[in-house]
Amino acid sequence: MVNFTVNSVKDKIANNISAKVLVILNFIAAALILLVVVLRLLKIMEEHNPFYYTLTLYLVLADVLLVLAELQRVNVHKYVRFLSSFRGRSFFILFIGILVLEKDAAMIIIPIVLLIIAILGIVFGGRAQN
Repeated sequence: MVNFTVNSVKDKIANNISAKVLVILNFIAAALILLVVVLRLLKIMEEHNPFYYTLTLYLVLADVLLVLAELQRVNVHKYVRFLSSFRGRSFFILFIGILVLEKDAAMIIIPIVLLIIAILGIVFGGRAQN
């Protein structure tokens, strides 16, 4: 009986630690998405593709959604329910990481880091409690 209690306490501590790490990783992902937006805005005069402008605007909105969902201040979960879990936010980060992959060096490194964060969130997000 004591062993069961010790194991359940260990599981709760592990879940709490992994939840805190996932929150930090999600904020890092949000900062990287913001960096992608800034880099895209610096190149905006060189691009004459309407998709480029649309994707940049979409990235701003996606970043705001991700931060609001992570802070849990505004009832974002009511409208986009998949952002209420770590796995849902991780799949969203994975989607954004795939969208921003480009041929520039910075636009290859940042999406790879986003993809790593997303994979970590998908793998460990099921154990962590929001």
